[in-house]
Amino acid sequence: MFFIRLKQKMGDRCILIRGNHEQMFLDATNFIGMRLWRQNGAEYTIQSFREHKKDVFDYADWICENTVLYYTGDGFQCAHAGLDQEDLAANAPDTLIWDRGAVTENYYTGRLTIVGHTPHKEPVHLKGNRTVGILEEKCAYRLPKSGIICIDTGCVFGYKLTALIIEGQHCHIVSVPREGEKT
Repeated sequence: MFFIRLKQKMGDRCILIRGNHEQMFLDATNFIGMRLWRQNGAEYTIQSFREHKKDVFDYADWICENTVLYYTGDGFQCAHAGLDQEDLAANAPDTLIWDRGAVTENYYTGRLTIVGHTPHKEPVHLKGNRTVGILEEKCAYRLPKSGIICIDTGCVFGYKLTALIIEGQHCHIVSVPREGEKT
């Protein structure tokens, strides 16, 4: 419900990138991926919707229509997981949703790409076989021109949820501890 209200409030300024969990849910609505979705948190999602007196399956069309596989902005681009070609439009949907290679193998040196899906303890900027740096909260950074910034900080494993806020050519990190956790 939070993202539906946010999207209504912000309109086109709210870009929702489709990730593997959204895709597993959408596949489950066609029964082709129900088993995989159940193995990856379906019960938590269903229960959360029930607590709000909603049926998650009533929102499949909204998720399908309001999520994108990638976003290209001024000086950066975003995908949920990874890429094997710098032009995100040239990548297969499964690569954008599931691939970890660009982060784990750290080979990418092209246009700045912001991803998640591959957990790290802290958000990290990677560029072709080297870690450029850990991005810390309460610090302003000039938006890098190349490499990958991975913002997955392991919320699903009990760590924190992290966002990268981009304003013009600058960015900063905002993290929220998982409920009941302190950072």
